[in-house]
Amino acid sequence: MQMADIASVVTAVPPYRLTTEQLRDAIAAQIVCRDGLGVPAGSESEVESRFCVVPLCQSSARSSTREADGHRAIVRLAANAARGALQEASIGADAVGAVISVTTTALDTPSLDVHLVEELQVRRDCYRIPLAQMGCPGGIAGLRLATDLLPSLGGRSVLVVCAEAPSLHLPAGEWSRDDYQATFTYGDAAAAVVVSASSASPVEIELVKSFLLASPVGPSSARVTRSGLRSMAGSSFVHRSIRQHLRSAVVQSLAAAELSLRDISSWAIPPRSRPMLREIMTSLELSESQVADSVRVWRNCGNTISAGVFLCFAELLATGRPFDSRTGLLSVGAGGACELAVIRMRGDFRSFRATGC
Repeated sequence: MQMADIASVVTAVPPYRLTTEQLRDAIAAQIVCRDGLGVPAGSESEVESRFCVVPLCQSSARSSTREADGHRAIVRLAANAARGALQEASIGADAVGAVISVTTTALDTPSLDVHLVEELQVRRDCYRIPLAQMGCPGGIAGLRLATDLLPSLGGRSVLVVCAEAPSLHLPAGEWSRDDYQATFTYGDAAAAVVVSASSASPVEIELVKSFLLASPVGPSSARVTRSGLRSMAGSSFVHRSIRQHLRSAVVQSLAAAELSLRDISSWAIPPRSRPMLREIMTSLELSESQVADSVRVWRNCGNTISAGVFLCFAELLATGRPFDSRTGLLSVGAGGACELAVIRMRGDFRSFRATGC
């Protein structure tokens, strides 16, 4: 049974692009490293470039000016993506019944959804729901919440907006090895998706599921400290959980919708790292071609956390896929939290416009 349609997907990246070489040089000129570490080669992540909402020299200097500039920039980026999504869906702001904002890194108060209602002139009595601290799975979690809300909105649509700015949390002064790796891996981005109960869109949401891969929950991958949001070690737990539990969890979730892995022709999987993506590919027996779009986004934009799955999906749609095919959206986060969606492209979906980075 049809759950909902995706009427549009629009993604956006900020104007400041940094290659790995530029990032390495900039860090070497600005920071002091503890434990005698030198500036790493940065090749472990395989990310070739990433984008920042403010210049790197401003990102790594913790100040009220930097924080204010960064906050305005991420709100502007999110609003631009949201406007584009509404325009592509041919939906006016008064037809939005709920705004769901998703972020792990833009945690200012008031929350992003409040700013979006104001910026977009959405109905001021619409549902506003901020989802925070969900990490990479947050984007699909927003999609699931949107499908749950639709029946109560009287025909109005749901706007899901993901916005991430990990560059605003670069530490000042001493950096750890984890700080280095995170800086070479993460990138800033925003994504907006319009979800409608009934539309002319050929992109249908068939399934959205949430599950935890293991119990007890694994260690933290990030922690808020006096010097900002700091990346923590702990990916070995997630890798082990993927090896031991991912396949059975995905197979059971698909079976509930009378689907199997063979029914999914392509995947949008935003990897936290290439080793993690390889673990997922091995577990689900995926080919390189099935995740090629996700790898391309990873290399060009880095890990954009909750926005990443929609950057990967937009890239996949832009390349064109066979008619009447299914795409899996999958994101595995800290502690073994996992979100899965199955999207079906009905008929000729070439008229569906998805814009990305």
